[in-house]
Amino acid sequence: MYISKIVIENYRNFFNETIEFTEGLNVILGHNNSGKTNLIKALQLVFDRNNRENPSIDDFNKEYKDFSKPPSIKITAHIIESEQSKESEDDKNVIYDWLIKESPKYEAQITFSFFLPHKHWEEYQQLVEEFKEDAQYNQAECLKIISKKFLKKYVTRFFGGDPTKEEKAETENLDKFDFQFLDAIRDAERQMFYGNNTLLRDVLNYFLDYNITQGKDFEDLDDQQKSLIKQKEKEFNSKSIDLLTHLINRISKDEILSYSKEVGAEKEGTLILMLIFQKKNFYLF
Repeated sequence: MYISKIVIENYRNFFNETIEFTEGLNVILGHNNSGKTNLIKALQLVFDRNNRENPSIDDFNKEYKDFSKPPSIKITAHIIESEQSKESEDDKNVIYDWLIKESPKYEAQITFSFFLPHKHWEEYQQLVEEFKEDAQYNQAECLKIISKKFLKKYVTRFFGGDPTKEEKAETENLDKFDFQFLDAIRDAERQMFYGNNTLLRDVLNYFLDYNITQGKDFEDLDDQQKSLIKQKEKEFNSKSIDLLTHLINRISKDEILSYSKEVGAEKEGTLILMLIFQKKNFYLF
């Protein structure tokens, strides 16, 4: 099975958009602020059960104008049968209760809905009517009221199949989908190797020498596999030292030190610069 399309309503920069996918790898391209991350975040709301954050007031689309009904967010993912690979019955069983079509290929849909329950509508409508003039609502004031009075009363629901029937999707089946989100890398070294969230590093380590490890931890490998890994590490270290040595030798340290004197650097500054290079050389050798 695979996600064939996603329908996004009133979420961030998507007012009412349908984005289609193909089976296999999908690459999303676009200018800055065109909605690439928002699309991934929309998928996350549907499939990432570990994401416990509800949408905020800023997640409502700014084109929403008719506040006679409280704004809601709805994201529907369509899942269809794979054409490229044979599926087991277990795959179909996961989404069986969400089916909207069974043949010639099955199709299911799962809907994330974030809305204000009807029991609060009367109070809501009384308050927003104060900000209606000439049949138009003051968007800023309405959003302010929602944020202050009603957002905490909003609920999140997952519906399987036709969302108009409001049949809740079982969390047991939702938990069988694995969603991993790698945020944009702004500081690659810090975000990959330090802190608590080092998912990208873990992914790279998992696939490093996968032909030998098959994803196993080093301590779970046999002696022959460990020996092969050590050989590859030794080869990598040797080639890395050669490359870094070559790079350092191309940098004119004397010219850098001469420039520091010309611009009035103190003796302590020059010494620090020399120690940096000494440390680099010491590290390499």
